[in-house]
Amino acid sequence: MKNCVDRVLQMEAYVRQDDQEGRNGVYGVLERADVVWAVWSDDGETPVVRVIRGRDRDGPDLRHGTLEFENELGALETASFHGDEIGLLADGRTMDVPEPAVPQHLIGHLMSDPVLFYDGTEMEFVCPFETEDA
Repeated sequence: MKNCVDRVLQMEAYVRQDDQEGRNGVYGVLERADVVWAVWSDDGETPVVRVIRGRDRDGPDLRHGTLEFENELGALETASFHGDEIGLLADGRTMDVPEPAVPQHLIGHLMSDPVLFYDGTEMEFVCPFETEDA
């Protein structure tokens, strides 16, 4: 699963919210991605990944995008606000969070090449352990 998380984090780098280009990326993911991956960290160091759109989608032409959130609730509320409704449990207050957080077929899809990014381009993943020859 670690390599999958690394790839999700590499996709997230394209959709920062700290400048106009990043805000455009966020909008692009929400408008065009078939599969939206959410990333946050509960401890400030370890990334947590969840698919908040397209859990049941499959196929070679799916567009993937990743958004960063402060916590899981923010991710789920954003998904719900943008049409990916998440129901409530019997108590009427607690969100019925789908499990597993990342379906196995989407992990397999992300680990295969090529992967389409939300804008339709092929995502080129960089191994974080690659070094240039001296």
